[in-house]
Amino acid sequence: MGLVIAPLMLMWVVAFGLSLRVGYVLGETSGFFPFALLCLLAGVSGGWLHSRLVMARRKAEKKLWAFQLMIDFTLNKFALSGYTILAGIYLFTDLTATDGNLLSLIFIGTLVLSSGTLIGVFTSNAFMDRHNIERTY
Repeated sequence: MGLVIAPLMLMWVVAFGLSLRVGYVLGETSGFFPFALLCLLAGVSGGWLHSRLVMARRKAEKKLWAFQLMIDFTLNKFALSGYTILAGIYLFTDLTATDGNLLSLIFIGTLVLSSGTLIGVFTSNAFMDRHNIERTY
């Protein structure tokens, strides 16, 4: 199963790196460190909330396939399409010269989706253990 999950995880790690790059550019253009730090805090806490909301859909399950939660996170249609749109806007427009507010929204959005996916993948086994969900192989 690692042949399926590993490339998806690598894709989301690269997406997280691009999110951090957007944050770096935001910090350079805004010139106000607390603003960039506040955006970083909002992005990470939003990612944590995103992972908890996706897991809440599976809370009542008694049995799950061993990698079901990981697949739910890495192939989430909302997260994939949202991140693609936000990254496309960042990569194909010149936001640094036009609007810092739009750049901050792109930073928060990409960070929420990428960090939420990674948090969810890494905590899915603990979630299954905590809620006594049986793993099927």
